Amino acid sequence: MFVYFRKNIVLAFCLGMLSGLPLALTASTLSVLLRERGVDLATIGVFAMVGLPHTLKFLWAPILDNLKIYFLSEKLGRRRAQLLLISTLLYLSLAILGLSVNAEVQYIAVASIIIAFLSASQDTIIDAMRIEMLDDSEQAAGSSSATTGYRMAMIISSAGALSIAHFLGWELSYLSMAAIGFMLLAICVVFYQDIVAPIAYDTKLTFIEHFINTFSKPFIEIYNRTNFFHVIMFVVFFKMSDALILSLNSAFLLDVGFSKLDIAWAVKSFGMAATIIGALVGGYVATKINLKTFVVLGIILQMVSNLSYLLLVDTDGNISKLLLVTTIEYSCSGISTAALVAYISTLCNKQFTASQYSLLSAIASFARTTVAGSAGFMVESIGWSAFFIATALASLPSLLLVGKAFIKNIER
Repeated sequence: MFVYFRKNIVLAFCLGMLSGLPLALTASTLSVLLRERGVDLATIGVFAMVGLPHTLKFLWAPILDNLKIYFLSEKLGRRRAQLLLISTLLYLSLAILGLSVNAEVQYIAVASIIIAFLSASQDTIIDAMRIEMLDDSEQAAGSSSATTGYRMAMIISSAGALSIAHFLGWELSYLSMAAIGFMLLAICVVFYQDIVAPIAYDTKLTFIEHFINTFSKPFIEIYNRTNFFHVIMFVVFFKMSDALILSLNSAFLLDVGFSKLDIAWAVKSFGMAATIIGALVGGYVATKINLKTFVVLGIILQMVSNLSYLLLVDTDGNISKLLLVTTIEYSCSGISTAALVAYISTLCNKQFTASQYSLLSAIASFARTTVAGSAGFMVESIGWSAFFIATALASLPSLLLVGKAFIKNIER
C-alpha cells in the first residue's frame, strides 16, 4: 500500500477532494436548505437540472486544452493557471451563495447554475491534471486515490455541511465549505507541476480555422488512434449493470422489509466507507497486475455484486445480510470504478486530455442517465430475482468487448 504515499498519488487525492467538494452544495445539501425555507418539492426537483453542466462539460473542454491566461500561464504553467482562476471564481461564488442563503429563490438558482458551471470546468481541469502528471503504470492507483478524495469531500459537503448548518446556521456552513475549498486549492497549486506543453497550432490559420481545429482535432485524433466504436460500446456497457441496480436499490430494500433508518445507516454511511476501501484496495491490486486484467476483474466483481442482492430477496429485514450485501456491492463498485477511470485515463492523448477524458466520461454516464430509466419496468415485468440476474448479465457485452477495446495505434 506504499504506492499511496507517493507524491503524485497524494496530490491526486487532494485534487479529488477539490473536485468533489462543490457537488453536494448545489444538490443534496442545497435541497435541505431550500426545504427548510419552505420551498415546495416541485421547485426543489427543478433544481436537479443545475447539475446539467457536469454532463455537458465535454462541449467546452477543448477550450480548456488550449486556454492560456495571460501572465498567469507564463508564471504557473497552463493547468495551474487554469485551476487557480476557475477554482477561485468557484469558491468565491460559494461564499457569495453562503452570504445570500436568505435571498429570493431565483437568485439562489442563478448562483447555483454559475457554481455548477464553474464546478464542471474545475472537474475537467482536474481530470486533465491527474492524467497528465501520472504515467500509465500509476493511473489505476491515481484514479483510486482521486476517487477516495472525491468521496470524502462529498461526505464533508453533505454530512459536514449539514452538521455545521444545524449548529451555526447555513451562512457559516457555506462559508466554511468555501474556506476548505481555498485551502485545498492552495495545496494543489503549490505542489502541482505542469509537464505537458500546450498544443502548437499554425499561426497562419484564420480564427475560424483555429476554432474548428480546437474542437475537431481532439476527437479526430482519438478516433484515428483507437478502435473507437468498440471503445464506446465497452464504456457504455461497463457500468450498465451498476446503473440499473443503483437506480432501484433503495426501493428494493424498502420492499423487503428494511426501514429508512436501516438504509441510511447501512447503505448511505456504511456503503460510502466500503466504496472508499474498495477503491483503495483496487488501486493497490492494479499495481500488481496489468490494466487489462484489472478491468476484467472489475467487470466480474460487478456481476458478483449484483447477484449478491439475491440474498436479500426473502430476507425479511435481516440487518446482518444487509451489511454483507452492502459491503460486497459498494466495495466491488469502488474497484470497478477505479478500473474504468484508469482505462479511460490511459486512452487519452496528453495533448488533448481535457477534451478526450470529458467525452469518454460523458459516454460512460450514458447508462446512468438513460438506460437506467427502464429498470422499474423490468422489475414490474420479471420480478426482483430475475431483475438481479438480468443486471448481472448486462455486464457480459463489456466482458466480450475487452479485447477490441484495448487495441490502440490503429492505422486508418
